[in-house]
Amino acid sequence: MAAKEKSTFSQFFKEDAEIVQDIIYGQNGEEITTKVGTANKPIVPKVPKVTTASEGEIIEYWKKLRSFFRNDMNADGLSEDLKPVHMAPLYEKIIIGTDFPVWIADANYDGKGEYCLSLKEVLESRLPVLGHEEADGKFVKENLDRIVHIANKLLFNHREQDFRQIIDDALVELRGQLDLTGSDLETFEKDIQKLSDHLPDNGVLIPYSSHTVFDIMEAAMFASHDARRKQLKDDINQLKNKLQDLLRLDEEKNPQKKKAQDMQDSLEFAEEMVDFNELSSILPEGGSTSIGQERSKRIHKVIADLDNAEPILDQQAFMAIGEYLEKRKNIAWNNLFPNIETQIYKKGNGSKTITRAFKKHIKAWTNLFIAMRTGELELENAYQADVHDDYFSHFNWRNLSIEELDNCPYFMLVADDIELFESEFNRLSVTLDKNIPIKVVAVKSDNSRSEDEIVDLHTQAELGSVMLSHKNIYVAQCTSITPKELFNVFQDGLTAFAPAVFNILNVDAEAHDNPYIWTSASIESRDFPGFVYEGMLGTPWGSRFTVENNPQAKLNWPKHTVEYENKDGDKETLESAFTFADLAILNPAYHYHFMDIAPEFWTDKLIPLDEYIDNSREDNIGKLPFIWTMDSKAVLHKTCVSWQVALATQERLDFWRFLQENSGIHNYHVAIAREKTTAELEKKHEDALELLREAHKKEIDEVRREEAGKVMDNLTSVLLNMDSAALDLTGGGAPAPAADEPAPAAAAETPEAVEEEAEEEEMLAMDPYIDTPMCTTCNECIEKNKEMFKYNGEKMAYIADASKGTYRQLVEAAEACPVGIIHPGTPTNKDEEGLADLIERAKEFN
Repeated sequence: MAAKEKSTFSQFFKEDAEIVQDIIYGQNGEEITTKVGTANKPIVPKVPKVTTASEGEIIEYWKKLRSFFRNDMNADGLSEDLKPVHMAPLYEKIIIGTDFPVWIADANYDGKGEYCLSLKEVLESRLPVLGHEEADGKFVKENLDRIVHIANKLLFNHREQDFRQIIDDALVELRGQLDLTGSDLETFEKDIQKLSDHLPDNGVLIPYSSHTVFDIMEAAMFASHDARRKQLKDDINQLKNKLQDLLRLDEEKNPQKKKAQDMQDSLEFAEEMVDFNELSSILPEGGSTSIGQERSKRIHKVIADLDNAEPILDQQAFMAIGEYLEKRKNIAWNNLFPNIETQIYKKGNGSKTITRAFKKHIKAWTNLFIAMRTGELELENAYQADVHDDYFSHFNWRNLSIEELDNCPYFMLVADDIELFESEFNRLSVTLDKNIPIKVVAVKSDNSRSEDEIVDLHTQAELGSVMLSHKNIYVAQCTSITPKELFNVFQDGLTAFAPAVFNILNVDAEAHDNPYIWTSASIESRDFPGFVYEGMLGTPWGSRFTVENNPQAKLNWPKHTVEYENKDGDKETLESAFTFADLAILNPAYHYHFMDIAPEFWTDKLIPLDEYIDNSREDNIGKLPFIWTMDSKAVLHKTCVSWQVALATQERLDFWRFLQENSGIHNYHVAIAREKTTAELEKKHEDALELLREAHKKEIDEVRREEAGKVMDNLTSVLLNMDSAALDLTGGGAPAPAADEPAPAAAAETPEAVEEEAEEEEMLAMDPYIDTPMCTTCNECIEKNKEMFKYNGEKMAYIADASKGTYRQLVEAAEACPVGIIHPGTPTNKDEEGLADLIERAKEFN
C-alpha cells in the first residue's frame, strides 16, 4: 500500500492507535502488555518455536485437519486471544480514530462553511491564527492529537455535548498534563487563549456511539433545510407584502371607493341619513381602472393561503420507526429527533405508515407552492384564468420543482434491515416504483443476529444491492466510521428528487468490546463495503456508481505488510490480505469454523485464504486455506478456516466484484473490449510492418540490381580501356623480351594501375544506413553504441556517425535488430580485426 494511501482500517490501527498509545503511556512507556487489548507500544510479532513431529504424526494430524475443513466443526474451540495479525494490538474501548469526536453545527450557526467536521479539522483550520512559522504555537501544534484524545475521553459514555464546554475542559486538562514552566508556560497560555478565541461559539461535539448514525442524519436534515427554510420564509413574507401593496394601490386608484370615503369623511353628520356608496355611484367616474373583482378575490385568497401556511414552515421531517428497532436498548429513541414528529409502527406496516404520512402532509405543502406560484403570476399580471385555473386544479406534488420539493419535510422510514427485507420488501418496492420520494434508513446491526446466520455464513441478504433495481433512486451503503462521508451521503440522498435508501451499519455497543474496531473490520473485510448509486433517470449507468470510500478499492482484498522477527531474531516482512475470515474470527460465535495449526505441522500444503480462493479447483487439490493470526504473546499462528468460511469469503468477494465492476473497476466488458482492441492494433501493426518489409525488400533488390549493373559497367569500361598492344590477337602468345632487357617483375604495378584499383574499390564501397521509418524503438542498436546510433525527434533510430564505432558493432546491431532494417555496408577500417568474418555476416543485411 502506498505511503500516502489510507484505508479506514490502516489509518486507525496503524496511525491513530499509535498516537493514542503514546498519549496514554508516553513514547517510552514501560508498562508490560499482558493481553491483546492494552498495548502500550507497537508489538513486533514473532514466529513460534517449532518442535519436530514424526511423519506418522504429521499424517494423522492432517487427516484431522482435512476432516475439520470438510465437516466444519472444531470441537476443541479456539483460543479467544487469537486475533487477525493486522489487528493484533487491539485497544481499549476509549481509543477511537481521530475522525472523532465530530463537531456539528446547531441552530445558532451562521451558515458559513461546513456543518460537519472532525474536532481535529476544526482545530487545524484555526492554527493559522498562531502564526505561520515553525516555532509559532509549537506546543499547541504538537498536542492537537492529545486535545482530541482528551475530548474523546470526556465524551466517553455520553451523548452529544456543548462544543465550548468540552473544548474548554479539554484545554484545562491539557494544561495539567503538560509539564511546562517559565516562558514556555507563558507562551503556551497565550497560544491556548488565542486558539480558544477563534474556535466556534456554537455547535455540539458527538462521540462515536450507537447514536452517531442518527445524530449525523439529523444534522444532515438540519443542514439541508436550514438555509432553504430561512429563504422560503423570507420569500413568502416578501410575496405577501408585494401582494398587499398591489391591493392597497388598487384601493387608492379605485375612484368609486375614493369618492364614497371622501364624502363620508366630509359629511359625517349625515351618516345615518345618507348611503354614501349609493351616492358615489351616481357621481362621474375618474380615469383609473380597478384590477377587477375576480383578480382581487384571487389575490386575497393567495394572501390568506400564505398566512395559513405558517404552522407548516417549521416541519422538518416525519419519521416512522419500526417497533423491533425502537425496542433496541442501545438506542435512546426518546432523546433523538426532538423536532421531528415520530410514529412507531408494527412489523409489516412501515411502508403503509410513511406513505399515509406523506399523502397527508404533502397536500398542505403543495397548496403553499400553488399559492406562491399564483401570487408571482399576479405580480406580473400574467395569470390567465382560462389557462391557470385548470392547470392548478390538477396540480399535485409531482408538479413541484426540485427546489420546492427540497423545502418540503422529509418522510423517513427507519427499520431493521432484515425485518424490512423479510416483511416489507414487496410493499416498499411498490412505493418506490411510484417514485414517492420517501427516504428509507435500513439499519444493519451486526453479523450474528440469529442462529441461522451463524450456521449459514454465506447467505447474507444485500438490501442495498437489491434496491438498485429501482432505477430512479438514490442508494448508499455507509457507516459512521467516516462521519463526513456519512453526512455527505445523507445530504445528497435527502435532496435527491427521488426516493432514497440508506443502508447503514450500526453495531451494538453491548455486543462488542469495541464497536469502532468491529465496524472498521467490517469495512476492511468487504463484509459491508461502502458504495453510492445515484440512479437518476437519464444518466449513464457507469456514472451512477462509486466505491471510492473503501480501503484499496482496486484490489480484491486490502493488503497490509507486517514486520516480524524470524527464529534468528532478524526482522522480516510478510504481506497478507484482510478477508472476511479475519472479521469472522473476531466473533466467538464463529470460532468452531476455525482451527489453530501447531507449527510442527505447517507444510507447503497450507496456503493463504486469498490465494486459495483465486486458485483453480485443480490447483487446490490437497491444499488447505489459512489466515495469519497472533496471540497475546505476539506469536504468529496459522489458523485454518473451514469450507463454510471459505465459501462465505468467496461470496463476499463476489459481491465486492459486483460493486467494482459497476463502478468501472475491473469491468468484464471493458477488459474484453481492451483485449479485442489490443489484438486488432497488434494485427494492424504487424500488417503494416509486413507491407514495409515487402516494400523494403523490393527496394533493396532494386538497389542491388542497380549497383550490380554499375559494377559491370565499370568493369567493362576498365577492360575496354586497357592497352590493346598488351593483348595477343594472333594467339601466338606474348613476345619474348630482348636479351639485353630485364624481364619486368610479375607483381610490379604502375602508379596508374594502383590509382585505378583504389577508384574501383571506392566505387564498390557501401555506406552503412538504417531504414529509419521502419524503426520499432527497441533500443538494441542504441545500447551497442550511443555515439554511432541515435534517435531522431520521432524516437526512430538513425546512424549519426559511423566513424564513432567499429564495423563489428554495425554488424552486431544489424543481427540484433528485430525488424532487420540496419545495413552495415562495407568496412572503412581495413585493419579491423576479424574483418573477413564480419563482411561475410554483413552480406545478409546489405
